[in-house]
Parts: sequence; structure tokens; C-alpha cells
Amino acid sequence: PASEDNDFGYPTDHGETSAIRAMGSEWDKVDWANTVFATTLSPCVMCTRTIQAAYGLGLRSLVIAESDSFKGPEDQFDSMAGMRIVRLSLPTVKKMMQVFSRCHPWDWAADIGEVPPRDSALRSLRTTVLSKAATFAKPLTPGSAVVVGPDGSILAEAEDGRSRTGNNPCVASIIAAMGRAGSTVNLRECAVIWATPSSTTKLDLVCLGDSSLGALELFKPPALIVARAPAAKTLELEMPILEKLSAVGTCVEYVNI
Repeated sequence: PASEDNDFGYPTDHGETSAIRAMGSEWDKVDWANTVFATTLSPCVMCTRTIQAAYGLGLRSLVIAESDSFKGPEDQFDSMAGMRIVRLSLPTVKKMMQVFSRCHPWDWAADIGEVPPRDSALRSLRTTVLSKAATFAKPLTPGSAVVVGPDGSILAEAEDGRSRTGNNPCVASIIAAMGRAGSTVNLRECAVIWATPSSTTKLDLVCLGDSSLGALELFKPPALIVARAPAAKTLELEMPILEKLSAVGTCVEYVNI
């Protein structure tokens, strides 16, 4: 699916999220109770939250081909009642991952959000973007999101596509905008600005999106700016979300538009 959006890669398209994004409006039509979700590598936090969304629709079977090259928060799967997990250690898959990480070290590190940000970029972001957050947020349509680089340039924008795809979590605006920013961008040097839906009454996980939360946790942008619509001007993200973002160093700020 990445080639449909840009020529610079689509960093939020891991195997799991790419597969689900490609489902489009078929997402909520899948017979998840009789489906096996198989992945070559232990799911990262973004993909784990995406699989959790499928679990909410009935998914109960998961196969992980290997967890030695990288191990995500698999304990979260163990806490899901009724989830059957087959954990393998396939030599061919491990070799494939080792070759990829050796030949493409930037891509491997970027894929798991481990390319460190430059101090100069963070200083520039604070001066250029965070101090003028309302200016960047004002043009946004409700529910949309943008990724802003440290120099103040708009790197990507996305609408929330869930309403037309059966609530597919991988087309929510935040994860989509982060993907469209491209793989040459270090998202740890960028700010994400998210405009709340105009009719929302609660800034919970349903509103934000499972996969979007996971993308924020994985790629760790230094700031998530929540641009609140008039009906939501006193709302704040629910505490469990704030705690998860705080744990990865993402600061949440609010502006009213």
C-alpha cells in the first residue's frame, strides 16, 4: 500500500498494519473468530495495538514466526482471554531479519523508532512549531492530523478514514499522517497535530484510535498537539493514554480552535 501514498516509504506500514490498512472497508466484514493472524516477527507496540483491535472483533488465533531478532510487548497478548498464540523460532525467518538489519541499519532502526533525534532539531521544533501551535492547528478540518517538521514545514496531512472503512484502525488520521510523512523523516524530530472530531464528547481510545496510539508509542514524536474543536475545548485525553505517551517521552499540549 505504501506506493499509493508517496515514493519515500510509509513507516507506519509494518507487516501487520499494512495488511489491515489494505483491507480497507473489509475490516469489519472479516470472520475474525475463524481467522488466523500470522506475522513473521514479534509485533511492535503499534502492531500489537492493531491486533488488539482485531481481537475486539473476535480474533483468537495468532502465529508469531520469530521473536529473537526483535521482541515486542507480547505479554499483552497473554493477557487476552481466549487468545491462542503459536510462537515459532523459524531459522529462515531469523536469517531474513538478520540480513535486512545488517544491510539496511537505518531502515531497521527507523522501523522500530530507534533513530535518536538531533538536539538541534528538537530546539528548532520548540522554537518554530510548539510556540506557534495554534497557527498550525487552525486550518485543520475536524478529525484530521498533520506532521510538522522541525523547520515548520508540513510534511504530511491525513483525514480520518475510519468512518468509510468500517472503523479500520490503520486509516485513522494520526497513523496515516505519520505514514505519509515518509521513511526518510525521523518522526522523533517532528510534532503531530491532531484536530479532534467536531462532535466528540470524550477523548478516549475510541476517538484517538488503537493503531494511532501505537504509532505514537513506537515512533515517539516529542509532541502531540491536540487541537480541540469548540465542543471539546475543555476535554483532555484520558489518563491511560496520557500515561502511555508520557512513558515514551511524548508531551501532550492542547490548543483551542
